[in-house]
Amino acid sequence: MKKFPVKSTAVAASFVCSGVVFAAGLITTSSQNIAAEALAAAGTTVVTTASANYRMGIDVASGVTFFVKLSPVTGSTLNAGVACTTLPLLRMTGSTLQADGLVPSASSTISLAAGDATGCSWSIKALPGNTLSFPASATSIAVVPSFATHSLATVGGTAGISINITDINGQQLDNTSALSKTVATSVQSLSMTAAADTATQADVNFVHPTSKAALPLYGFVVAGDDTATVAKANFTITQNPVATAPTGGASYNYGGETNSGIAMTVTGDFTGLATPVLRKGATAVSGVTVAVATDNKSATFTIPTASIVSSADGLNVFTLDLPSTASQTLGTSRTFGIKGTASPQVGAAVVLTPNASWWTWSANAIQLMSPTFSLDPAATNISRFIFSNSGDPATYTSACTGATGVTTTAGTASGGSLIKGQTVLKAMDVCSVGSGMNASVVFTINAPAGGIKGVYEKIINGSASAYLPLSRPYGATNTGNSSVE
Repeated sequence: MKKFPVKSTAVAASFVCSGVVFAAGLITTSSQNIAAEALAAAGTTVVTTASANYRMGIDVASGVTFFVKLSPVTGSTLNAGVACTTLPLLRMTGSTLQADGLVPSASSTISLAAGDATGCSWSIKALPGNTLSFPASATSIAVVPSFATHSLATVGGTAGISINITDINGQQLDNTSALSKTVATSVQSLSMTAAADTATQADVNFVHPTSKAALPLYGFVVAGDDTATVAKANFTITQNPVATAPTGGASYNYGGETNSGIAMTVTGDFTGLATPVLRKGATAVSGVTVAVATDNKSATFTIPTASIVSSADGLNVFTLDLPSTASQTLGTSRTFGIKGTASPQVGAAVVLTPNASWWTWSANAIQLMSPTFSLDPAATNISRFIFSNSGDPATYTSACTGATGVTTTAGTASGGSLIKGQTVLKAMDVCSVGSGMNASVVFTINAPAGGIKGVYEKIINGSASAYLPLSRPYGATNTGNSSVE
């Protein structure tokens, strides 16, 4: 049994007579997730959570007055205009004296004894002449936590309360000290998921849809969402449906605010591509212009506020279309990264989790090049390309480039097949030049990465020789296709 000082013995007797058993009270509420995007950085946005319920752990007899005190935990202050002026609700369950439900005002009095930013205190009494009492474990007291200042503006910040039950002399009745509970936790409502997409491939067998010309790697392999001329990748902007507004308890809705949308940046190689298009579902997002930088290394656009909707799952799936101009080779490897920043109406800017390797392109072909080779027709010189193929026979094409102003002409070996094993191509059968004796060449080979190796061999006067490994074209990054590993 609890012990009381002499001055409160008479009061305490009213709680413990008739064999009353003391038991610890309990705060039964759970923490509410508050969207950090809706909170001013200074921590001064008023936050009002759902009611916090205190379950009595002690019997209180009819006609006895006791006090309930609500206080904010360290780091917060109360919004007294709501927290204190909203009187607690008393509710009984399983009582033989009162049907389950709210205690009627005619049977009890509740009044505000004191209240400011540091705490609220209410006096509660079952009116004399009533048989009403407040039995332990069957009586709950609901208060409304409302904060004027707090640390919730930072994601992960919390705000909490303490509830204390005392007699008229301030003597602890229900516990040895006040009970504390976290009632609000700030969470980031907005997030982005840009899952790695490695399905896009440049197509070595691409045929121009209008001219019907065979243009290796000018378009895409048709697979998944990709068409022959348009590659597509998805990313998702999510609004956490359990993140609520600061007051009212409704889900926070970024799309319902007055804000500047979400600024997006995609990095990568945009050469050979037409203006990108942003879609949501099958429809282009209205009012969005994707601007590609003059160096073709990035593109920016803004997702408008109206396109970010709040739903049961919180998902907003967007698709970025990258159309090929079909005017140049797309190469065999590109990587695009993505990042975004949201600017809420009230809260601080939110940097969405980026993915530097969001969208990686490959090809159903490899490219090997020689930056120079000899076309000297002297009989004593040998100039040739030697390929080793560890896989099935693979078709190839080649493109030669001469010095400035010098034309090249494709030879009988400018295209063909590389057998499994070794294939040797005479340089002068690959191409010829209008003047001079040197050129460069890029071979495009319809084979998987790593299956083809190649070198350029030059033998002068039947004795001195040099070997130059064929390398990936400039800017290519999939090293598994290199002729040297």
